[in-house]
Amino acid sequence: MIQALKMMKAKKVVKFNIITFGCKLNQAESDQISADLISKGYIKDSSPDLVIINACAVTHKAVREVRQKVSSLKRKFPHAKIKVYGCTEAGKKKYNLSNVHITEPSRSRALIKVQDGCNNFCAYCIVPYLRGKPTSIPGSRIIAQINSLKNHKEVVLTGVNIGLYKGGLAKLLEKVLKQTDIERIRLGSIWPTHITSDLIKLYAGSDRFMPHFHLSIQSGSNKILKKMGRTYTRATIKKITGQCKKKIPNINFTTDLIVGFPGETDKDFNDSCDLVSSIGFSKVHVFKYSARPKTRAATMPDQIDERVKQVRSRELIELSGIVGKKATKKFKTKKLPVLWEDKVDGYWYGFTSNYIRKKKKVGKKDLKNIISS
Repeated sequence: MIQALKMMKAKKVVKFNIITFGCKLNQAESDQISADLISKGYIKDSSPDLVIINACAVTHKAVREVRQKVSSLKRKFPHAKIKVYGCTEAGKKKYNLSNVHITEPSRSRALIKVQDGCNNFCAYCIVPYLRGKPTSIPGSRIIAQINSLKNHKEVVLTGVNIGLYKGGLAKLLEKVLKQTDIERIRLGSIWPTHITSDLIKLYAGSDRFMPHFHLSIQSGSNKILKKMGRTYTRATIKKITGQCKKKIPNINFTTDLIVGFPGETDKDFNDSCDLVSSIGFSKVHVFKYSARPKTRAATMPDQIDERVKQVRSRELIELSGIVGKKATKKFKTKKLPVLWEDKVDGYWYGFTSNYIRKKKKVGKKDLKNIISS
């Protein structure tokens, strides 16, 4: 890719655009790529010579959306070069981010990649085949990136599996706490078992750590968790979230859950519903199981009918809405700090420290990037 960019740049100033699919990790990488290109003289423009697609391949739907986008871009910009990266077979040759310096990410919350890859090979997941073995960004580079942020109040540290950070995630967070002065530190998705006692102690001891964990759980059924290759049980999840609730003030949880995994019975599905209710997640991202090539689950017996997946998905989404309202209601009387980000139709919107979306009407006052209750 670098050679192609050099050839284009020799001819003229290159206009580029970048389109991101998928998770916070992909968005963090897109921010880095964008900043890198701008620092080299490229111009971000809606009529690009170069289009970079940071792709997602977690589900069939995601792959289809990427392919459709590529086709539409080829029709819309027939002379543009289109490069695909991220979680996709076409994206195995990764963009070189080794010398990237973040300038000014576009959002109030800056996303910074700290880790890549995974070696767990969960039965449903294609990501290890596309992202490779776990790698960690050196702490010194992460610290430098955070300290380069001039106008941002919050940073989100993200990766494929941040709990696999070399040397320990808690150790990294200790460095971030001591060597930066960013006001708010937040984590991306994390396995429940990677919330260690050291991590809980850090969160309990500093209000710079945002009291919110997005737990990568995937199922509330012990049988299904074992088939998936997850290394915990529902009892483990309850124990860890219980410890967090006792020690971290105003802690809030969100999660990801898969419905329709091969062999999932009504009882297994009900176990997931029960876990949502008992823990009290403020939001649940529900995914219908999607068979991915090379994964163990794709060849498992007892594949679930698509109509059953659809019904279970609707039921869990409905339940999570009810549970979510109850979970957030208990924080209504508390004056939690909000980082205001966007103004829409006269209202400012932002997220509390524990990641509950709030809105506020203040007339013409500009609250962009301000923290207040």
